[in-house]
Amino acid sequence: MKKDILVIRFSAIGDVAMTVPVVNAVATANPDTHFTILTRQRMAPLFTWMPRNVSVIGIDLNQYKGIAGLERLYRHLRGHHFNAVADLHDVLRSKYLRTRFRMSGARVAVIDKGRKEKREILGQGLTHQPLKHTINRYQDVFTSLGLQCPVDNIQPINTHIEAAAHPDNQADINTATTNHSITIEYPAIGIAPFAAHQGKIYPLDLMHQVVDILADAGNHIYLFGSPGEEAQQLGTWQRDGVVCVAGKMGGFTAELQFMSQLTLMISMDSSNMHMAAMVGTQTISIWGATHPCAGFTAWNQGPDTYIQADLDCRPCSIYGNRPCARTGYPCLNSISPQTIVDKARQYGAR
Repeated sequence: MKKDILVIRFSAIGDVAMTVPVVNAVATANPDTHFTILTRQRMAPLFTWMPRNVSVIGIDLNQYKGIAGLERLYRHLRGHHFNAVADLHDVLRSKYLRTRFRMSGARVAVIDKGRKEKREILGQGLTHQPLKHTINRYQDVFTSLGLQCPVDNIQPINTHIEAAAHPDNQADINTATTNHSITIEYPAIGIAPFAAHQGKIYPLDLMHQVVDILADAGNHIYLFGSPGEEAQQLGTWQRDGVVCVAGKMGGFTAELQFMSQLTLMISMDSSNMHMAAMVGTQTISIWGATHPCAGFTAWNQGPDTYIQADLDCRPCSIYGNRPCARTGYPCLNSISPQTIVDKARQYGAR
């Protein structure tokens, strides 16, 4: 019997981006199994360059609120006749869906997020052994379904190959355009100074200094962020050798293609870190309230690429969403711009 597996992962961009290399690995290793990714509509383009046994269903969660909405979604999905469900999220929505599929006879596997382990590392980041990486937690879900999932030698996503076309894709993964007019010059340094929470954002005035130092040295700087306020802020940093690309790419597909051509990406513990890594671009990441030992680092990027302060209060939060107990986030403010510049020069910057 042919395996047809529903893979569920909603949530933040970075979390979904970390599923991309895993799905690529498991789909490549199991060509006779079909995988359907259920995710948010705006994140579907992350799966543009998948093997042909991968499809994407991108949905607007606002259309499926409450039990009634989830039941409608389930009734829609059951028409695909999935015989297994890989829940890579383990939240109320995915719990409801996987329960309904289990009741219909489908095999179900669920991620172990290690919530208790993560709580125990708060304030212990300097001495605690790294927890299992999220990508390995995703791997465990697929192997428990009897699938091969060789993540140790995951290759970057090749954004230069033609995307596989799937007639049953319900997400328009072609809405992003590559027809941008930004020319990349080298050394090409991407800088993504924003993150979802304040505890993960290096002070913008200090990051502005990093931008100027690197640009003065002859690097070409490309600033990444979201359309709107972030793009407006970054627009004020533009000068000779510094270009704001925030909101100008036309979507994730073109943005990932652009990232794949960079010499280096400097980012926070954020989605841009994961997106750059998944297309094979070297990353340098800055960590504040969060900590690499929690298992959310960019895949295949070594510990020498992490920039962080040795404060015994770290991490004070797993996700960076708690207020600073010491006031002012010294974990970030104590990192000098020159420290970041020196690290960038170790990885291709002038």
